[in-house]
Amino acid sequence: PHTGPSFADNSQDLAVTWFTGADSGIGIFFKILTNEFSIYNKKILLTSVGSHPQMVALSNGNFYIVYEEFYKFKNKFLSNIVLHVINSDGTEIKKIISNPNTSNNHAVISKLNSNKLLIAWTKKNNKKSNMVYTIVDCS
Repeated sequence: PHTGPSFADNSQDLAVTWFTGADSGIGIFFKILTNEFSIYNKKILLTSVGSHPQMVALSNGNFYIVYEEFYKFKNKFLSNIVLHVINSDGTEIKKIISNPNTSNNHAVISKLNSNKLLIAWTKKNNKKSNMVYTIVDCS
């Protein structure tokens, strides 16, 4: 891993997410750890254009991962903050939570209670950086 790893336990499974820039596969990956503890077996690519993943799990069994995802807009490279949910049944939901057409990075995630998350990150606009946050209700 180049950034991460970030671990979370949903009381049934221990999972890990990480970013790597290795030639064997660039991107953010996710894996439920099993007895073998090899992170390279059965890993899931979440995005090939993101970095700096952080993860928590809630008592509903879902894993919540935030990261920055890069894109090009009007000849500028920008980044969104993404909330990527891996539900307990294995389905995935991906949602952009930052404002469009801005540069956002280094998201962190924390549980506020059994169904609310606090997500904070740095937003850069016109060479000025600010800390921003949102509260996500997962109920």
